[in-house]
Amino acid sequence: MKPLPLRGRRVLVTRRREQSETLCAAIQAAGGEAVVIPAIEIAPAPDPGDLDRAIGALGDYDWIVFTSANAVRAFRSRAEALEASGAVGSYHRAAPARRRDEAEDSVRRAGEGTAADETGAGRTAAAGRPRVAAIGPATARAVREFSSGFGEAGPESAEALAIPEDFVSEALAERLGEVAGLRILIPGSDIARKGLGEALRARGAKVDEVAAYATSSAAASAEALRELERGFDAVLFASPSAARGFAAMIGGPGRLGGALVACIGPATAEEARRLGYGVGLVAEVHSAEGLVDALARHYETADSPEGRSERKEP
Repeated sequence: MKPLPLRGRRVLVTRRREQSETLCAAIQAAGGEAVVIPAIEIAPAPDPGDLDRAIGALGDYDWIVFTSANAVRAFRSRAEALEASGAVGSYHRAAPARRRDEAEDSVRRAGEGTAADETGAGRTAAAGRPRVAAIGPATARAVREFSSGFGEAGPESAEALAIPEDFVSEALAERLGEVAGLRILIPGSDIARKGLGEALRARGAKVDEVAAYATSSAAASAEALRELERGFDAVLFASPSAARGFAAMIGGPGRLGGALVACIGPATAEEARRLGYGVGLVAEVHSAEGLVDALARHYETADSPEGRSERKEP
């Protein structure tokens, strides 16, 4: 029989319900009980002016970088709304002559657009068609669903994504190759970290960071408070905003008792520590599956004879 390392463990998932399916399924497959208490709420950006202008000028960008599936969905929703209203139909048509000429010159300089590696990093965009990069597999899946909807003058196929293995935003700057002089659009949360934009600017890129959606702390329901009273063996944070939202919801990390705090990656762990959480686990593979796998291996070790021996008082 396959071992179930999370058998008997209650695991708190702080993602929004519609984004928790993969985490919950992996927890349950390992024998655990997954309880979802969303820590954040997502809403359209209160002032979409910058986003609207970026969508209208999409052909002027060389890259669009999405750092989360939320960013992809918010960008898509706004683009479709603007297109339906007739406000930005022009971005599906041919790019301005200036932009075409620049792209053609770049292609010639790059040796007819040959990719630098299998991800396509270092390639130039087709005339008027920004290339798309994503952070992490969930974001990449959302982009693939989205890319086909832009038409011939929209972003290039998601087959050209540059996705770093560690899924850390700042690492993506390295994977995009030479970006000096290129225009890069980063649609994201109104409270997004600025590390990626700063890293790209340091490499000579012209970066526009625009709010595609607003993130706020979720309110604790009566049911959520009851679940918190029961306690958890582990709590999972899949983003810095989830750590912040959960701290605001429960009034600080103290109410978690002895629960193991597990984070999807170093940026999330850094924010959790800043908030006062005692982070006990950081996934090496920064994805939902990687987070649950790390949690399962943690308990496999803790429940082994060696692990139980280490926990005994001398």
